[in-house]
Amino acid sequence: MNKSIYKKSAHEDAANKALNQCVESLQQTLFLTPLGWGLVIWLCHDYTPAPNISTWVLIFFAEWLVAHAVILHIKSSQLSNKRIIFLLNAICAADGLAWGAIVPLLFLYNQLIDSWLVVVLCGVAAINAPVYVTCMSAFRFFASGLWLLSVPPALLWGAKIFAASEFSVGFTIYLLILHYNLNVLSTKVILGIKLQLENNNFARELAESLKQVEILANNDALTNLANRRSLNAMLINTQQKKDHDLENSCLIMFDIDFFKKVNDVYGHAIGDKVLFHFGQRVQLKLRSSDVLSRYGGEEFIAILPGTDLKTALEIAERIRIDIEQHELISAPAISITVSIGVSAFEQNESIDDLINKVDTCLYMAKNNGRNQIWFNIDNIAHEYHASLKI
Repeated sequence: MNKSIYKKSAHEDAANKALNQCVESLQQTLFLTPLGWGLVIWLCHDYTPAPNISTWVLIFFAEWLVAHAVILHIKSSQLSNKRIIFLLNAICAADGLAWGAIVPLLFLYNQLIDSWLVVVLCGVAAINAPVYVTCMSAFRFFASGLWLLSVPPALLWGAKIFAASEFSVGFTIYLLILHYNLNVLSTKVILGIKLQLENNNFARELAESLKQVEILANNDALTNLANRRSLNAMLINTQQKKDHDLENSCLIMFDIDFFKKVNDVYGHAIGDKVLFHFGQRVQLKLRSSDVLSRYGGEEFIAILPGTDLKTALEIAERIRIDIEQHELISAPAISITVSIGVSAFEQNESIDDLINKVDTCLYMAKNNGRNQIWFNIDNIAHEYHASLKI
C-alpha cells in the first residue's frame, strides 16, 4: 500500500473510532442525566419557586429527548464524520445551555443553595469532560453553552448576589483550565487510538505476509501444487498413520510422456503451461482428501489417504484416460499421455523405500510403451488393466 494512502487510511480509521467512542460515551452519560436533575430538585425544592424548577426540568427534558433521538440517528445512519461532528456539537451546545440555565432560573433564592449549585455546575463540567475526550469540538460547544447561560447572567446581577464577579471569573478560569487539560489528554488519546489501529493493520498485514510466505514455502511456484518440502511432510504423516492404525493409503506417481519434445517444439513457456494445466486437470479427478504435488520436472505425486490399492488404480486409470482423450491446451493445440506408477503404503516402511517402489512401477510403465499404469504387489511390478482383479 502507498505510504501516503496508508497514513490517510489510518488517520480516517482513528477519526471514525474516536467519534464512535464519543457517541457511545455521550449516550451512556445521557442515561445518567436524570440523576443530576434529581440532585438539583432535591437541593432547590424548599427554596426555589416550583415554576422555576419545573421550567428548568421541562426545558432540559425536551433537550434530553432530542439528544437521544440525534444519537440514535447517528448510530443508525451512514453519516460522514463532518455530519456527525456537526450533530454532536449541536446537542452538546444544547446540553451545556440546559445545565447553564440553572443560574438564571434557580439562583438568588438562597445563598447556601447558590453555593451548592455552583458545585453542581463544576461537577457537571468535570463529569462530562471525559465524554468529549475523543471529540474536543463537542466539549467546546458544551462548555460554551454552559458558560453562556451561567456567567453573563451572574455578571448582570452585580450586587444582587454575593461574590457574583468572583463566581464569573472563577468559573470561566475553571472551564479554561478544564479545556486545556482535556485538550492535552485528547491529543494523547487520539494518538493512542491511531497507533493502536496502525499496529492492528500492521499485525494483519504481517499475518497475511506470513501466510503468503508459508504458501510459497509449501507450494510449487509454477503449478501452485504442494512442493517437495510439503510432500515429504505429508508422506511422513501418512506413513505414521499406517504404522499406528493400519489405515490403507496409496501413492500415485505421474510422468508426462515425451515432455521434452513439448519443450523442444513449442518452447519452455508452453512447456510450463502444459505442466500447469496437467496439474489442474489431475487435481479435478482426485478427491478432496487427496493431495497432489509436483515432485520435480514433469513428475507429479498424489497421496491418497484412506484408499486401498484397487481404488487407487481405478482413480489412476480414470486420470490416464481423461488425459489421453482430451486436449490439454488449445493454443497451441497440445495433447499428451501420461505414464503412471501406483503403490500402497506398507507398515513400518521407510519413505525412501515407498518412493523407490512407485518409481520402479513408473519406470516399467515408461519402459514398456508409456501411457499405461504399473503397480506394486509384494515388491513386484505389474501392469494394470481395467479387467484385472486386484
